[in-house]
Amino acid sequence: MQFLVQLTVYILNIDRVATERCDTVGNSVGYSIRGETKSSSNTNLLFCTTGVLLRRLQSDPLLEGVSHIMVDEVHERSGMSHLSM
Repeated sequence: MQFLVQLTVYILNIDRVATERCDTVGNSVGYSIRGETKSSSNTNLLFCTTGVLLRRLQSDPLLEGVSHIMVDEVHERSGMSHLSM
């Protein structure tokens, strides 16, 4: 249940960012979580989980096309967050 609540808040925050940019989720602002991605070739701000980031690092260690990575909730330490940093 807690995961569903966190996921809903996560997506609501992404929607808020898209709205502030006068856009919709999936265009310039997107997200990628386990099993679900909503983005396009126009996406230039992608929210993702640490697991998605780690999988991307495995297939593209130089993160071609990525200029910045911001890590949120660092205080919630886990093995995946340590690896992603």
